[in-house]
Amino acid sequence: MTKLVLFFFAFMLMTVAHAQIVENPSFEEWENENGKEEPINWSSIQTGIPQQIASMAPQVMKKSEDAHTGLYSVKLENLSAFGIVATGTISSGRFYEDLNRDNAYVFTDPTDSRWNMPISSRPDSVVGWYKFQPPASGIDFPTVKALLHTDTAKLPDPNQTNFIGMNVEQNLPSTAQLTWKRFSFPIEYSNDKTPEYVLFILTSGNGVDAVKGSIAWFDDIDLVFRATAVDDNDLPSLIDVRGGNNNITASLTRFGMGDRFNLKVFNLIGEQVAEKNINTGEFVEIDNLNCGVYFCVFTCNGVRKVVKKVLVQ
Repeated sequence: MTKLVLFFFAFMLMTVAHAQIVENPSFEEWENENGKEEPINWSSIQTGIPQQIASMAPQVMKKSEDAHTGLYSVKLENLSAFGIVATGTISSGRFYEDLNRDNAYVFTDPTDSRWNMPISSRPDSVVGWYKFQPPASGIDFPTVKALLHTDTAKLPDPNQTNFIGMNVEQNLPSTAQLTWKRFSFPIEYSNDKTPEYVLFILTSGNGVDAVKGSIAWFDDIDLVFRATAVDDNDLPSLIDVRGGNNNITASLTRFGMGDRFNLKVFNLIGEQVAEKNINTGEFVEIDNLNCGVYFCVFTCNGVRKVVKKVLVQ
C-alpha cells in the first residue's frame, strides 16, 4: 500500500496562494536600453559592463511574437562572435562581461532598479513556460536559475556570498520542445533568513560548453508560494487517499455534515488530470491514470486546503 506524505506543495497551478513578485513576467513590456531593445526589468549581455566588451556582443536575446500568453515572449539564441559561442541569456540582474568566460558573471545591483528585482518572502518554486530548438549538431540544453539573496550577489560564486535559497535543479531537457511546456523547479534554502532580491538567469545553452544554434523561448516566469492548509491534527480523520493500479481512491470521514470537498489531481509537470467533488462520507475513484506520482489537492468549502502526494502503480 502506498504510504502518503503530506505536502504543503506550492507547485500546484490555480490551487495555491501566491503573490506577484516577478516584474514583467510575460515579457510584454519592452524598452530601448543603450539603443538596444530589452524587456523592462530584464537585461542581456548586450547592455552589460564593461561597455566596450558588451558593445561587441552579438544580440543573443530578442522579442518574439511566438508567445505562451499575451503578445510576446523572449527568444534566446546561442550565437558565435570572434570564435566564441555566446550563450543566449537574459537576467533580472546585470552582466559583467569578460573575454575569459571564467571571469564573467551576472549580479544584482541594489543601487539601480534596472538591475535588481526585490522580494521579501520565501517562495517554494520557480515556474514558467518554455520551448527549445536544439542545435543542428552537438548537444545543448536550456537552463533556469532563481537565486534568493540579501544585498548584492552574483552567479557563479563559489563562496555563495549572501545566498539564501536557489533552485538546485536547473537544466531543462536537451530534446526538442516545439510546443509550449511548463517547467517547475523547487527552491532549496540554506538558512532561515528573509531574502531581499531574486536573481533570475534564463539561458538557451548550458553556459559552459554552449553550442551554436541552440534556441529557447521563455514566457510567464513566476514564483509560487505555500498554500494555507488545515491543521495537521485534522488530517487523520479528514481524508484517506490511496494509489492503486492505474487509479486513485479517496474518501472523507465525518468532518462536518454538509461539508463538500473539491478534489483536483495534478501530475508532476503541473497538468490537471482529474477533478471531483466529494461530500463527507463519500468514496470516489479516479481511473485510467498512468503510472507515476500525483498530487491530490482537496479544498473544503473553497477555503481550507490539504495537499497529498500519492504513487500510482
